[in-house]
Amino acid sequence: MDLFATICAFTPDGKEMTFFAATEPATPVSQRWLRVTQRKLDEACSTDDQPMHAHSEQQPLTPGEIYEVDLEIWPASLHLPKGSRLTLTVQGQDFARPGPGSEGRRGSGPFTHTDGVDRAMPRYDNRHAIHSGGRYASFLQPPVLPN
Repeated sequence: MDLFATICAFTPDGKEMTFFAATEPATPVSQRWLRVTQRKLDEACSTDDQPMHAHSEQQPLTPGEIYEVDLEIWPASLHLPKGSRLTLTVQGQDFARPGPGSEGRRGSGPFTHTDGVDRAMPRYDNRHAIHSGGRYASFLQPPVLPN
């Protein structure tokens, strides 16, 4: 299982705000991805605000089991107009904006996760459930700086 998280910002009237980056002219606020078998945290380096993954061992998934996963989303710095909103999209593939005209606009420039060896199908072509709420509390923890 791979997780891809993307944060987008929208103006008060609902228009997406995108940002120019070196490899993509319409980048969302921030992104991150994680192969869930690499979910082990480096406890010495992790903080409440920034989980760091050890990438020291494979932790396979067992079908039907529920796993806690911490996913750092790359930091970004921006000032949003009053009334703006942020959205968080979590999915099992590279971020792609919905709707017509979005083909090829995957939000991460030329970098995609479609390698036939690294992401061999059918291994990664499965259904997964993300549990949230109640005893499976999920949250996005963005830092907010005072004015």
